[in-house]
Amino acid sequence: MQMVEALKEEKGWAKSTVATMLNRMQKKGLIHYEERGRARLYFPAVEQEAVALRETHSFLQRVYRGSVGMMLNALLEEDRLSQEEIEELHEILRKADR
Repeated sequence: MQMVEALKEEKGWAKSTVATMLNRMQKKGLIHYEERGRARLYFPAVEQEAVALRETHSFLQRVYRGSVGMMLNALLEEDRLSQEEIEELHEILRKADR
């Protein structure tokens, strides 16, 4: 019920929407729960980094056909990268080149 209350305030979701989301996440192996009396305690079943990596690969495949270069080119053409972000990318590439 704590999640229902929080998501109702934050997202405007109904109890049934929260239940559907939790059920889908459990079926996908993203979360698990323990029964505690009438309540369920939910826990992550995967590490955040693993989910972020999987979502990044999925995004690249769907939007840029798997091409990091196409994605960066799109960001550069729109002047969406700050000088600081460009320098960060240079450092990441230097580390990868070693």
